[in-house]
Amino acid sequence: MKKHEDLLESGWALLEDGDLAGARKVADRLRDASATRGDGLLLHAAIQREEGNAAKAIELLVEAAKLDAEWATPLMWHAEILATEVGDTDEALKLVTKALEVADDDEVFLDALALKAGLEVNAGDIKAARATLEDAPPPEEIDFAPPLALELAHLMLAVGDIGTARGYFEALIEADPSLSDAWHGLGLAADQVADTATRDRAWLEALRLDREEDDDAGHDVLTDDELVAMTREVIAAQPEAIRAFFSVAKVEAASHASDDEVRSGVDPRAVLRLVGEGKTLDAVRVYRKALERETDDADEQREELSDALQAEAEVFFGIVAADA
Repeated sequence: MKKHEDLLESGWALLEDGDLAGARKVADRLRDASATRGDGLLLHAAIQREEGNAAKAIELLVEAAKLDAEWATPLMWHAEILATEVGDTDEALKLVTKALEVADDDEVFLDALALKAGLEVNAGDIKAARATLEDAPPPEEIDFAPPLALELAHLMLAVGDIGTARGYFEALIEADPSLSDAWHGLGLAADQVADTATRDRAWLEALRLDREEDDDAGHDVLTDDELVAMTREVIAAQPEAIRAFFSVAKVEAASHASDDEVRSGVDPRAVLRLVGEGKTLDAVRVYRKALERETDDADEQREELSDALQAEAEVFFGIVAADA
């Protein structure tokens, strides 16, 4: 029989590849062979969550947590499901607070810290989130994985701690100048304090790196014609007050924003922008690679386009979708 760790690794690989049946067989073997270990239960929980069975996933996570009262991971996963799929943010915050108390590893602690701050931001409690993030290390002490550092930096932006967020992005760039996400984040931080020189420099570098990465990735998911057609479908599905403004505009597709657009303040990872002057709309310009970066399938692409259209409508025309 394979070692426990080998089986566990193969189970996660199967799940990542979308082979739920194969992953479940591995999880069953793990549970039969190692009933006192909870990592197989985590795999089972992830499978249940992937299948949309939040209640069963929670049941398995509770079982895993009982095996080790000092294990933060099942508490964090339980909290995430409660917040995102059940809608119980209060209980989720209680669980993640407990996870922070028992976390026995610096990176696990910071994962829990980011989760707690994110829940508080989503609940609109910016003051609480800012207090939570005070326990994050300063930029000069970043020695953990870049994705976690990026998550913390974006949360700092969300609570208005622009200086610390900027320090995080700069530290990440110093460690790895090819990290496009850090360049993009630095541009966001600079934009919030009207530092256009830094914003333009950072966003142009992010755009350059994104273009290189996208060229290496190969073919497009959508052609320009398909993207234009999808955008028109999304416009047609908007509330009447929004649809009326967009229906007369051209829809244009581009792979990325241009350098000139970015120099004018366009976020290089914006999904779309409205082209026009004053309240006169000439075109809806959609950026294919930015959309593909944010989504995995056609349903997600339509949802992302709809959210972007509604956000732009609020800025451009002052129309709030909920009131339209």
